[in-house]
Amino acid sequence: IFALRRLDFRLRCTGPDFCSENFVGSVACARDRIPRAVQDLLATKGYRIVASTRVVDAMPALLQVTPRWSGHTTHEHLPALFIPQLKLIVLSEFYKSRNSWVKVDLYIFYMLAHEVGHALDHCLKGVTNTRRFKESYLADYARLNSDDKSRLTYFIQSTSKFGMEETFAEIFSSVLG
Repeated sequence: IFALRRLDFRLRCTGPDFCSENFVGSVACARDRIPRAVQDLLATKGYRIVASTRVVDAMPALLQVTPRWSGHTTHEHLPALFIPQLKLIVLSEFYKSRNSWVKVDLYIFYMLAHEVGHALDHCLKGVTNTRRFKESYLADYARLNSDDKSRLTYFIQSTSKFGMEETFAEIFSSVLG
């Protein structure tokens, strides 16, 4: 376990080849940009961050599972993931783009902030399940034109709870910058 800065929001590295020191350092820097109050809350509740060579190295069982939002990709195509049942945020150094592996160099903070948004929603027992959030989400959805809906498909997901969860995580990461 790499205990970086304080021991409250731990970061460890998994995978057959392990992550580069540069990647682990970049994840640690990104983690340190998350507001301390959010870090402390999640750490107190047992949430963890794992830096992994690939997402599936942190959770090999995911090799057999298709992500909920796409029938034609695998978890190898993801650079980051939040696993609610394990209270685990996984950031991978590599992800698959079509048939080749891509090294994650940019957007590490964005990826972490987005997944922390999911973790925070989960930790707070579903901000996205509140009447106020649902009403706001659906009111915004009603104002979208067809071009907007096409561009925002990932955040809409047929106005399901998953679309609301993705929207919350994206708003959280955007607010953090």
